[in-house]
Amino acid sequence: MGGAACYICQVADQQAFRCVAARIGLDRLVDKCRGRVRRGAALLARLYTGQSLQEYQGSGWASCLHPDERESIIASWEHAVVGGGTYFNHGRIWSAKHGAYRRFQMHAIAMRNKDGEVLEWYGTLVDVQDAIDRQTELKDIREDLAQTLQALRVSEAKTRTQAEQLNAVSDELSTILNTAGIGITRCSRELRYLRAN
Repeated sequence: MGGAACYICQVADQQAFRCVAARIGLDRLVDKCRGRVRRGAALLARLYTGQSLQEYQGSGWASCLHPDERESIIASWEHAVVGGGTYFNHGRIWSAKHGAYRRFQMHAIAMRNKDGEVLEWYGTLVDVQDAIDRQTELKDIREDLAQTLQALRVSEAKTRTQAEQLNAVSDELSTILNTAGIGITRCSRELRYLRAN
């Protein structure tokens, strides 16, 4: 994304950039390099986090981040705002719809004027919780399958050993029947003759 983002960020025609950003799902996040949240981004976030516009404004957007990750995400964002570089981060954010914190990924790029000054930030916040849940489920399924396969291999080995033991006993009985000096008969449970010498 680095090369493409740098190219897009230095586009001279701001209107063309906004059109491209809208087509690929980027949202105008903040004004200038001060990092103030734009009204449109706040409205979209409100639909996700349930925060009011007033709660989201300023640094209020950070209150929807998981407490364990809040400080590091804020510091990372402030570092990107100061440096004007491409921003990527992930963490957990409150989802009003789900009533829980959900995993997300955040990508943002700074749009610059011809002089290289940051005009505004564009970015996207992607809920990746479902993908992570599917990966966890697949991992669990793979582990279950591996355990089942191992159990089948152990069972197969035991069955093979038992079959070899039964063959050895059968061979021994056949030898006894073939070499016995007196008559020996082998019968089934229903007392039918199976073999006699």
